[in-house]
Amino acid sequence: MADTAVTAIGKNLKLYYSEDYGTPVWVEIEKAINVNLPDISKSINKIMTRESGWQFAVPGNKAIQLTFGYLYEKGTDTVLDDLYDSFLNDTVLTFAVMDGAIATSGSVGWLFPGVVSAMPETQELENNVTIEFTIELARIREAGDLVEPERYEVTGS
Repeated sequence: MADTAVTAIGKNLKLYYSEDYGTPVWVEIEKAINVNLPDISKSINKIMTRESGWQFAVPGNKAIQLTFGYLYEKGTDTVLDDLYDSFLNDTVLTFAVMDGAIATSGSVGWLFPGVVSAMPETQELENNVTIEFTIELARIREAGDLVEPERYEVTGS
């Protein structure tokens, strides 16, 4: 039987945000360029004792960070306004970095609350104006429970 796996190409993947974690209303960030999750990692503590000649790894805390370029265009842009608001007013947004549409069953990705921590703007002479956003994991609670990043799969759509 032939393998039906499809190679994921960046232009076909999706990036979303919502202003509400509990009951998200997803907005696609269509002007995103080169979306990256450059820091999905965990710290490792090394344990060495006289008991063994081996160095053992003990997992520590995990980290997640999202970066993406954004095409700046003059005029009304509610997505850009919400991203600016996150930076200027420390507004927490929920982000979904997905391999397909968030309303399509089987789409998978990372879901986490984040806040814009950096947004340098590039105005090169012969290129589009872009803003490079960095999103850091934000600490929030939903119904009293600490919200942590999750590997999210859309089911039942």
